Amino acid sequence: MSAGPEAGSGPRRLSGRALLLGAILPIVFLLQGLATIGDFGETFDEKFDRNIGHYYYRDWSTRGVKGLEETFIPLQRNYGPLFDVLVVASEDHLHAKRKILKTELAGFHFPILCVTALAVFAVYLVAAGMFGVPAGLLASLIFCLTPQVVAHSQNNLKDTPLMAFFALSLAAFFAAVTRDRFWRYAAAGAVAGVTYTIKINALLIYPIVGLWFVLFVGRSVRAYLRFTVGMLLALASSLGAIVLVWPYYRHEIWKRFPETLKVFREAAIFNEEVFYLGKHIRANEMPWHFPFVQLGVTTPLLFLGLLMAALFFTARQLREKSAEGRALGFLVLWLLFPMGLQAASGASMYDGMRHYLTVLPALAVLAGYAGVRLIGLLPSRRAAVAGAVALGAGLLFVLMRLIALHPYAVVYHNALTGGVRGAADRFELDYWGASFAEAGRWVKSATPPTSRFWMPIGQSFFPIDEGRSFVAGQDRLPNYKIILVRGMLRLADKTDDYRNPSRKPVYTVSRDGADLLRIFEYPENSDLADGTALAPEPAGGAQPGLSVTRFANGEYQPPAVETSIRETPEFDSQTATEDWREANFSVLMNGFLKIDVPGNYVFELSSDDDGYFGLSGRRVTICPSTGTVRKWLKLSAGFYPIDLRFRNDVGPAHFHLKMARESDGALATVEAARFSH
Repeated sequence: MSAGPEAGSGPRRLSGRALLLGAILPIVFLLQGLATIGDFGETFDEKFDRNIGHYYYRDWSTRGVKGLEETFIPLQRNYGPLFDVLVVASEDHLHAKRKILKTELAGFHFPILCVTALAVFAVYLVAAGMFGVPAGLLASLIFCLTPQVVAHSQNNLKDTPLMAFFALSLAAFFAAVTRDRFWRYAAAGAVAGVTYTIKINALLIYPIVGLWFVLFVGRSVRAYLRFTVGMLLALASSLGAIVLVWPYYRHEIWKRFPETLKVFREAAIFNEEVFYLGKHIRANEMPWHFPFVQLGVTTPLLFLGLLMAALFFTARQLREKSAEGRALGFLVLWLLFPMGLQAASGASMYDGMRHYLTVLPALAVLAGYAGVRLIGLLPSRRAAVAGAVALGAGLLFVLMRLIALHPYAVVYHNALTGGVRGAADRFELDYWGASFAEAGRWVKSATPPTSRFWMPIGQSFFPIDEGRSFVAGQDRLPNYKIILVRGMLRLADKTDDYRNPSRKPVYTVSRDGADLLRIFEYPENSDLADGTALAPEPAGGAQPGLSVTRFANGEYQPPAVETSIRETPEFDSQTATEDWREANFSVLMNGFLKIDVPGNYVFELSSDDDGYFGLSGRRVTICPSTGTVRKWLKLSAGFYPIDLRFRNDVGPAHFHLKMARESDGALATVEAARFSH
């Protein structure tokens, strides 16, 4: 079926039946997303985004601009808050209050799933409006099966909504220009303004439209005048939408735009190492071809083939200066301009296709157009049916690959890289932390409840239950190390080569033979087991109290700034009389602990930030961060060498040691009479 000669002169008016037909696939996409919403965990950036949403949702009315500026760094408060607020409101109403969604995370993710379904419908509207309903249906199906769309459909609070509203805005501008109606320009500008309140990338919409008009549409002075007036109306409408939706922009608006632009131009954006084409490269030194290569290796070959065909048809139609060519030229600019500008700008480039999701609707429309056009060029009905069957088989193959990778569509790589396994030697796979949820479930089921974990990157996003805790580094004696296999780990963890680790992991999250996340165990850092029996040692000439050494750093490193004798190890900076600083110090306390009656003794250690308790040269337990841990031991009467340590990184500090003989009842602070040195 060939596209008609007037296809692309402007968006077609779709009938009610055509609209209903186009709505089927978005609804199916939404339903399958709801069925699998529990499979997706929290990823990088979610808390960063949700924090600003919480502020606007709960605190803006009472704290306003002053509170915003006191609470958030410039980069954070200059990210558009629209979807941050929506996800917080969704969690509040659909989970916390009404229990419609079972988990807090599902409440946060539901709006992202909905806006992805909206993007599916937007792709249909664009393709069907330009090239007919068959092209619209095929384009929306291709979009649904694009791995990076599926990967970011649940837990990307910024790039996915941006993709959807970017598409709606460009579709509205296409209609405004081709139909030449000022009210359409105003409507398109309003959508663009809303897009800006999601992410600053919305600024690319205007140059895409302007460049398209200059290259393919404008043919007379009158056309340029009307376009200029229309774009001015659109800009005014964008400004109104921004002020309406973004509270921060209602205050000294003349300062807001320059501030936002300056922040994103000058902020110390991510500049870690990225594993790209088999090398570790700094994000701000990435070669210009990064976005184009990422598009090429993370898109199914079928879709790339259709895209190449679409580009061929585009070149031919543009030579003929047809209306269809103008529509295709619009889509090609939509596809190439964002990636080309990023490559030319010298900005940091990382995270695969995440920052270029806005181009995927254009790719899907071009591929859908090419698929229908190619089938229409076949010489007979039988050949057309065979072509449609072959296309359907290709789409089914992509679907099966997505099912096999679920919920890690983000790691999809095509045969150009040798699939996921081959890509692991040249590219980063799970840059988004999608594997955290699965790894978190293993941690909860397979590790002791008081285990200590070191996670060089992603710690604040990893789901960990109360009792288990994180430590700040290898020197703080973790029981396990969790690593997300990506390039930035090379600088964050210098204790090992993350690509060729020195020990075998006890658990991995993998797909197609490629590890996304690894967990290593450190049995040498294990504490004494409950019930361990220790023997007393001689303590001749012991004097009351503990020997104390304090250091002006958190690493127990000389020189010592104080040596003294303390009656007990008890310390709380809120009530202490000592001139101990409340940040960045460490303390060693040594001596003997006296046990008068043999028996089973329970010890409880609590500290802020890190505490250590050793007896008779053995490590009894560690209390990382601000937790509390217990351990029971079999002790005979006598003296036991005791080793107590704690350090404070920031804020107030405390250290408390309690004990009790099991038969004596409640725990109590260890009395001074038990300590000597």
